[in-house]
Amino acid sequence: MADWKTSLPIVAKALGKVSEANALLEDWNGRVAEFKKKMAISSRRRPFLLSACKGTAA
Repeated sequence: MADWKTSLPIVAKALGKVSEANALLEDWNGRVAEFKKKMAISSRRRPFLLSACKGTAA
């Protein structure tokens, strides 16, 4: 399956929806950046640890 961000501009051009696709990608990239920012802040407050090992109970 192709990456949707690679396919979107091709489909958008074919449908005459380039500006809408660009707006969607801009919104998506902003949301991802905000999520990464929140995750970085959260991980500084509470370290995330995985302690379960195969074959052992947590």
